[in-house]
Amino acid sequence: MATVAEELTRRRRSFAKIALKSGLSVERLESLANGAEATLKELRVLAQALGRAITDFVPTPSGGTEGRIDMMFRGQLAAINSAQKPHPTVSHKNGPALYAEAFSHRIVRSLALLAGRERYLDWLRHFECREPTYSDAERNAELFRELFFDRDNVSGLASLPRIVTDRLGILLFVVSGEKVDGASAVVDGQAFVFVSPRTFVPRMLFTLAHEIGHFIGRSAKEAEFVSLDPENSIGTFAGSAGKEEAYCNAFASCLLLPRAGVGVTLKTIREQTGIRGNLGDLELLLLARAYGVSFEVAAKRCEDLDLLPEGGARSLYEELKKKHGGPEKRAVELGLPDGVEISFPSVPPRLLDAAVRGIRDGDVSIGAAAGLLNVSFGALMRANRMPIASA
Repeated sequence: MATVAEELTRRRRSFAKIALKSGLSVERLESLANGAEATLKELRVLAQALGRAITDFVPTPSGGTEGRIDMMFRGQLAAINSAQKPHPTVSHKNGPALYAEAFSHRIVRSLALLAGRERYLDWLRHFECREPTYSDAERNAELFRELFFDRDNVSGLASLPRIVTDRLGILLFVVSGEKVDGASAVVDGQAFVFVSPRTFVPRMLFTLAHEIGHFIGRSAKEAEFVSLDPENSIGTFAGSAGKEEAYCNAFASCLLLPRAGVGVTLKTIREQTGIRGNLGDLELLLLARAYGVSFEVAAKRCEDLDLLPEGGARSLYEELKKKHGGPEKRAVELGLPDGVEISFPSVPPRLLDAAVRGIRDGDVSIGAAAGLLNVSFGALMRANRMPIASA
């Protein structure tokens, strides 16, 4: 991953803008570009100003692991570019290779902090992708709810981020500055998911469910893998980039909108509103908000369940865009209540536990751990006073 000096050297023409965003002087930026050591506070404001994570500037351990992971991500980028020419979502002003660097950097730092602690991939043994079909995706989605959501096939799954981190042990990161929807990987027996932050949080929830689909779809094929989903490539109307992506979209849709739950919820909505006849925008908007998904996802799921005619989901979506500016604007016009609350952890809990262990064992300083995890000294010191989970 690029050092602070290298990153600033690449952006020398933008120093005035970076200085304005970061509060650092142009003279100080010049000094840092020439190799001066940045303080932790400077790293924080620079990372924010440059649209990157502070962990991107923390040196990685020596060895070939990062290079190996970097090449895996580069292979994914090459495959995407080969299949979709040109693909504007893969471009980046500093080059697409930065995707590989950013994600491989985070993975290597995490592996170093975990230092060979327990792997969390046993949950995958319950799943099998027999064939990349919608029905198989729904079967695995129902199995997931049976195993990790108390057999509940009715309720919404807004708690999926916590299930992923606490029950599955996946290292879940919300990353800024990358023009991707999400990414996933299995490296050295550890599972990773990266999700880009969005103002519309239901989009992040669908991306997370989609990435879980990658684990299930690949679990029987390869011990290690990386998967990269460019910006705007995930979703029911995103278009199919192949059978695997279509499978992951189907899995996410079935997981977040269980067949039985859709039926029960729509029946309740109709009883309460007195609506009759064909499904309309009001019922679908209420369904979407009840399950923490977008209107498009809810409408397409209803189409897949034969509750809407073929093409009905897109037709309704386009009508809302034309008449109201989009589904969310229509929901505001109707005065609909807010959807379910969805929250993503700021730091993977297992990494926080590993950092606290490292501090207590004297293997890592609080400053180094805070820089790695991109948390404040205070937050890490509070965590250091708390009990940690047994390894």
